[in-house]
Amino acid sequence: KKVVAKTWEGGVRGKFNQDINWNIGFYDTRTNNDIQFIYASNPSMGYFQNVGQTERKGIEIGLHGKVEKLSFAANYGFVDATYESDFDVNTIDGSKPVIKGNRIPGIARQTFKLRTSYEITPTWNVGGNLVAATGQYAHGAENNQVLAGVSPKIPGYAILNLDINYNLTLNWNLFAKINNVFDKEYSTFGQLGQNIYTGENEQFRTPSAPRAGWVGVTYNFGGSKKTDIDKD
Repeated sequence: KKVVAKTWEGGVRGKFNQDINWNIGFYDTRTNNDIQFIYASNPSMGYFQNVGQTERKGIEIGLHGKVEKLSFAANYGFVDATYESDFDVNTIDGSKPVIKGNRIPGIARQTFKLRTSYEITPTWNVGGNLVAATGQYAHGAENNQVLAGVSPKIPGYAILNLDINYNLTLNWNLFAKINNVFDKEYSTFGQLGQNIYTGENEQFRTPSAPRAGWVGVTYNFGGSKKTDIDKD
């Protein structure tokens, strides 16, 4: 059956003063006939099926501005993503019921992003951004329970990125950046399954990007010049 989603959302925004702005948004999406991948006896195989209703509701809060030479932007997000209908799934530990209120895998409940930049001179600035997320459930653990002794959750993480920018002219810019400064090992996706080499049940995770650095030059072909706070 076709999937039908209905969403309402709203928000407010304002200023603490001339330089600092804030915003708050709320949303609620209810989906009928949502589609779920149903695992067959082999966790790597299966089929898609309608499983009834799901809901994703949350809040987003932002704060951004500039204090003298320091620019900043902070954003916090909370999402409660749940199944709203009961259904059964095949797992590495046999058939299990998923009940109303179980959280949907693959979605971190809380996220936080912080970007700061300091203007050393009008043409030279240094900055960084922090990205953090709480844990999430792995696919194959739709019932949110430990299965065959395997944990259903992927741990949360926080990573730090740093950058430096120097404007040679209005259009030419030199930059250097380092992502994942502390070489943090983390994952944003996981799935429960059986190791075909050992026969053991495991939680498989995607590897995170390791520490990496770049040095380069960019050219702006026109349009309004972005402020540093707009950069990733």
